[in-house]
Amino acid sequence: MAGLAVSQATTATAADSLTPLDNATGSFDIAGDIAVGGGKVFTSMDDRIIVADTEGRLTGAITGLSDVRDLVTTPDGTRLYAALGGSHEVAEINTADLGIIRRIPLAPYQCPSRLALAEHQLWVSYGCPADSSGGAVGVDLSASIPDPVPVPTNPLVDAPKIASAGDTLVVADFWDLRVYDIQNGTPTLRGTINSYDHQLWNGWGQVTLAPDGLTAYTTPGSANDFDAWDLTTLTKARSYGKRGSSPPPSPASSPGLTAPLPACRRSRFPAAPGAKTISRRCPTPPRTPTAPSPSPTSPGSRPRGPTRSTTTTLQTVEAAAPPKRWKSPGDARRHLG
Repeated sequence: MAGLAVSQATTATAADSLTPLDNATGSFDIAGDIAVGGGKVFTSMDDRIIVADTEGRLTGAITGLSDVRDLVTTPDGTRLYAALGGSHEVAEINTADLGIIRRIPLAPYQCPSRLALAEHQLWVSYGCPADSSGGAVGVDLSASIPDPVPVPTNPLVDAPKIASAGDTLVVADFWDLRVYDIQNGTPTLRGTINSYDHQLWNGWGQVTLAPDGLTAYTTPGSANDFDAWDLTTLTKARSYGKRGSSPPPSPASSPGLTAPLPACRRSRFPAAPGAKTISRRCPTPPRTPTAPSPSPTSPGSRPRGPTRSTTTTLQTVEAAAPPKRWKSPGDARRHLG
């Protein structure tokens, strides 16, 4: 799998550049998440977070962490939050000096995995492998000592996917995509969309929300369907169809993008004015399942592919001004290549 961060190069450094992160980190198991804030690009790499500027130059690292997973920055770019699966906590980091402001303990909600930020509320999915005790909690970042509040779900096999925008929170495990109202900071279940009711035999894959929180975009399981879901009526609003035979991409959404990006795995983050920053992961070689697809009665048996080697790079290229709102995945594909 390879990770790329793409941003606009300055006039003085308009030539493309490629920076392998292997040289900065030594050996590591797998490339992690990418987030942008405060004029910096942050990449989670096992026990540290690698820091680069928006032109791809490595500028530092945040070390002393344990199993860094998801990253998310505040809209003003001053704070970075990192899920630390090994120490069962979330780190709050100052993006200016890279200092750790505080560590928010999440025990007994162990192995935090994914993060979603909505104003001062941080939503965290958790779940250790083969523990069958996954779920999600909300953390009020305005509190000096946050007290995690669990999102009401049944115990889940793994850490669920999680996304938040507007007044909506989505928590998706293998079978169910649960939709919550979070207007007062307390999640209230609005309803559930079951993957099997829509013939999505491989369950839910990646999920992201439109900025207003009224639409979810998904790539179900190992299928390559791009679907849009109306989160008010809890019905499918549109299907974008399939794309080739590549592994399921991660949809992404931003104020200038209301359709998933049909590529290996891309996420669009805000960067400097007039720039775009995109993370991309592409598998090498393609995944070959080692077990048959799970049955509806045995969600814990879903196959996992073999371990794959990872090379991670930061790449900067000259980019045009931000595009107009894209109306379809084809528009995004023609713009991003």
